[in-house]
Amino acid sequence: MSLEEKISFYRSVLCDPVNKQELKYDDTNHSFLNELGDVYRMEDGIPVLLPAKYLQHEHIHFAEHYQKDAEVFDYAEEYEDAVTRFEQKRLHEMIVSHVKKEHHLILDVGCGNGWVAQQCLPLGKKVISADIGIINPKKALERFPSPHHFGLVADACFLPLKDNTADVIIAAEIMEHIPNPELFVKELYRCLKPGGVLVITTPYHEKIEFSLCIHCNKPTPRHAHLHSFHEKNVIPLFPEGSKFDMTIFMNKYLLKIHSHIILKYFQLGVWRWFDRLFQFLRPAPLRFLMTIAKPK
Repeated sequence: MSLEEKISFYRSVLCDPVNKQELKYDDTNHSFLNELGDVYRMEDGIPVLLPAKYLQHEHIHFAEHYQKDAEVFDYAEEYEDAVTRFEQKRLHEMIVSHVKKEHHLILDVGCGNGWVAQQCLPLGKKVISADIGIINPKKALERFPSPHHFGLVADACFLPLKDNTADVIIAAEIMEHIPNPELFVKELYRCLKPGGVLVITTPYHEKIEFSLCIHCNKPTPRHAHLHSFHEKNVIPLFPEGSKFDMTIFMNKYLLKIHSHIILKYFQLGVWRWFDRLFQFLRPAPLRFLMTIAKPK
């Protein structure tokens, strides 16, 4: 796909991240402009639409943290631990099972290593790999090149996407990091097409542990998790009028007995049967999956 064709796609879906108004594209400077004259640049062919000057101080700090995070950690590296690899595989399968034949455009929020593009591009889907820094979308596009694969640098709480844009929005293991989960879900839901589905996963009922940061001498949450979610405290996050479903899965004890050695050879449905069985015998789910459907 030529740059002109990609720009045409971006112009069809992008808007100003703050006021949601139409953006104009400046061919000379390869940037997007809003009606106030604010300039959003293109970097390596990827639109960078971060409204930093409108954000509160805490949110600016959050954005800076995850931009730095992508520089320090390589999310394309494979986990050395076989159990963790198996856990990630089943988590991804659970998420992708919600992508249906009629879905065309998928937004991957917090794209990390680009696994959503890896699995959904071969299904004939268009995928927008979005992250708060340039590094992860850039690597995702390099790893999984396709005329149907697009990158975007954006803040998930201030998405530069027009209303009713994506058929499926995937936010895998992201919401526990977000300072304002309610704003996060509301913004993702706004960008969802009627009839579309928002898929969110987080750790389930996690006990957040803190350590004392050696740099600032303040309590710092492990893995930068700010929130712990379970069936009751997510209910207020679901938009009024939406249809939602919740699934707890990934039994800790089933993983502990190294069941992956055998279960890795079976399809998702077989593994789910064993996972439910262990959940019945000894409840200990590690993962929480929520789907929010937007009525047509």
